[in-house]
Formats: sequence, C-alpha cells, structure tokens
Amino acid sequence: LEEEMTKYKPESDELTAAKITEFCHRFLEGKIK
Repeated sequence: LEEEMTKYKPESDELTAAKITEFCHRFLEGKIK
C-alpha cells in the first residue's frame, strides 16, 4: 500500500491548507494519476 501511496505524494513537503487544497483540485481534475 505504501508504494501505491507514494505516487500521490505532493511535490512540496509544505503542508499548508493552500497546498492541500491545490492538490485536491488537481487530483479531482484528473491531473494526478
């Protein structure tokens, strides 16, 4: 499971609300696979 989750690791180690929101939007738009 850990190997599958690494592909969803954000580019930045910075976990701010803005980064998480941006990541969620990109994921929902299908830009992250």
